[in-house]
Amino acid sequence: GHGGEVLKAGNNTIVWYSHLEDKGKIIIHILEPDGKTPKTIKDAPRILLSIGKGRKVLKTTALASDKEGSSSQFQVTNEALKGHVHGTIFVKVDGKAYQLKLIDHLH
Repeated sequence: GHGGEVLKAGNNTIVWYSHLEDKGKIIIHILEPDGKTPKTIKDAPRILLSIGKGRKVLKTTALASDKEGSSSQFQVTNEALKGHVHGTIFVKVDGKAYQLKLIDHLH
């Protein structure tokens, strides 16, 4: 798809994600404020999808973890991610939880 989306979690973290609609996949990179340096977090982000009146929670998995089990790259593949989605990325950084809205390109 397009080159990915940039979301801000507070002032110290950038959450970059790419939604591959045909594959039903979302890739997430956690970055320092410069937008280049990877930033590791312990808890894998979750994706909260709104589907009709219901909600679906998808857990991402780390692509490469360090010794502490932290990572800066996560991904999830799910049928529910095929095509257009509405929802948020729930991410914990530096002990704070953020809910970041997935960017909607149809509006």
